[in-house]
Amino acid sequence: MKGSYAPQPAKRRHRGKLVCLAVLALVAAILCGKVFALRSIEVTGLEGARAAAVARQCGLRLGMSMLRVSEDQVRAQMSRVGDVEFVSLTVSYPDRLELGVRSRIPFAQIESYGRLIVTDENGTVIDGNSHEPLPGMPIVTGLEASADYGGQRLMTKHPEKLDAALDILAGLNRGSQAGQIAELNVANVDNIYMISRTGMQIRLRDSGDMDAKLGLLRKTLPAMIGEGNGRGVIDVSSGKSVFFTPPAY
Repeated sequence: MKGSYAPQPAKRRHRGKLVCLAVLALVAAILCGKVFALRSIEVTGLEGARAAAVARQCGLRLGMSMLRVSEDQVRAQMSRVGDVEFVSLTVSYPDRLELGVRSRIPFAQIESYGRLIVTDENGTVIDGNSHEPLPGMPIVTGLEASADYGGQRLMTKHPEKLDAALDILAGLNRGSQAGQIAELNVANVDNIYMISRTGMQIRLRDSGDMDAKLGLLRKTLPAMIGEGNGRGVIDVSSGKSVFFTPPAY
């Protein structure tokens, strides 16, 4: 008989602790949901409906717990948004955050299997199915895309073609010559050529020594057009001299 009732108070104390812990956990969850509920989302770099749409695409919504906001997760979500890129995320407790984004600037439009794909200067896809050509920008041909996911670098079996196209477009932009070119063909990276908007074929050979080649073109093409020679072949592939072949009529 002696000591037969000793274990019961210990069990009751243990159960009491468990109940207290469960109640505290429930209270903490409720307080976090109310005290740290997201009540303000500011998107810098965009305005209006587009800003709100990007916030939703990143998984941010009013009322969610601030404790669930993760910069890595927001960055990962935004990597699938084609026309903007992540800049920063500032969390201000108890209920506010600021999402900084930057619009990607169209740099290249690439014709692939009958579609126009728009990328930024790094080859990141902005629009995988553009309906209208962008004015004043050459169309890149001879490059077949294998995947064109928004926010990701354009995938192709021949990345050297994409690299060559981006290098040449950068050179054209530096010399303010992009508006003179209708097409840039990179089907063969050892025999690259362009077509001017007047129909002149411009032979570059490869993408090496591009500033010298485009410097020759910048001096030659306007002069040729001014003389009424809008067609034919201009060869600047040496980077040192220009050879012109008139069209054969």
